[in-house]
Amino acid sequence: MPFALDSRDKLVEFDRVCLAYGRKSGVLAADCPALRCLYDKLFAGNGSGADMWRRIALAYEIKLGVLQSTYDLTTLAGLENKHWVPKASGGAPLGPFQNADVFGVVLGRARAAFGLITRIRALWDKWFLYMGEEYDPKVFAVDRKHSPRRAFFRHFNNGVGPFTSEDVNTYKEAIDEFEQRYRTPEMHGHGSIRLWAFDPISAWPIEESSKLLGHWNILNGVVHKSFSHVSTALTSFDEHQEWESW
Repeated sequence: MPFALDSRDKLVEFDRVCLAYGRKSGVLAADCPALRCLYDKLFAGNGSGADMWRRIALAYEIKLGVLQSTYDLTTLAGLENKHWVPKASGGAPLGPFQNADVFGVVLGRARAAFGLITRIRALWDKWFLYMGEEYDPKVFAVDRKHSPRRAFFRHFNNGVGPFTSEDVNTYKEAIDEFEQRYRTPEMHGHGSIRLWAFDPISAWPIEESSKLLGHWNILNGVVHKSFSHVSTALTSFDEHQEWESW
C-alpha cells in the first residue's frame, strides 16, 4: 500500500497534529522525528523516489509508536497513581473481581501494560530497519531476511552512526532481559501480565511497571539520539502559538 503522506505539506500537517493531540490529551509528544525536517535533509542530499520515502515511512511508524507508547505509559502511571497510592496508604484492600468498577481499573492497567510491551518490541524492529536503511541498505537488506533484530546485532555489532559498540551491547542486553521478562510469555503462552496486573489494588507490584518504564527510557533515548539531527525542541507542552504556524 502506498505511503499516504506523500508530500512535504502532508508531513507538516502530521507533525503538527501529533503535537496538537499531545496537548489535547495531556501526553508529552515531542517533535521527534520531525518528518518535515527529515524530508528536507533527504531531499537536500539528492534523495528521491522509493528509497527516500521508505526512510520517511519508517520514521513515521517510529513516531507513531513513540506517541502511542507514551499514551500507554501515561495511562499505566495514571491508574497506579490514582488507585494504588491511596490504597497503599491505609485504605481497605480491593480485590480485582470485587465489582465491575474495580475490575475496570485492573483491566485498564493490564491493557495499558500489554499495549506498551507489544509497542516496545515493534518499535525496536522499526528502529533496526531504519538504521539499516540509513547506514548500509544494500548489505542489511540481504542480511535481514529472517530477523531485523539478529541482522542488526550481527551487522552493527561494532557500532553504527552515533552509537558505539558499548551502546549496541547495552541495547542487546536490555532487549534480552525485556523479552525474557515480558514479550515472549505475553505473545506465546499464558502471559505474565495476568500474574501481576490482577492482584488486589493495595498489593499491586509496582516493580513490574517500574521495569517497563526503565526499558522504555532506554528505547526513548535511542529514538531521540537517532533523530536528533532532524528534530526540534518543540513539545506538546509548549505554548500553542510557538508551533501553530511553521
